[in-house]
Amino acid sequence: MKRGGVIFDFNGTLFWDSEYQEISWDKYLERYNYYGNYKIA
Repeated sequence: MKRGGVIFDFNGTLFWDSEYQEISWDKYLERYNYYGNYKIA
């Protein structure tokens, strides 16, 4: 079987990074003008 890549979900396994995930989501949503479930035109 040929493998093209590996996905490894380590959140909470190797270290707890929830605060960094929240910060990155906030930055992403702000960048693309999302607020809650709505896109701001």
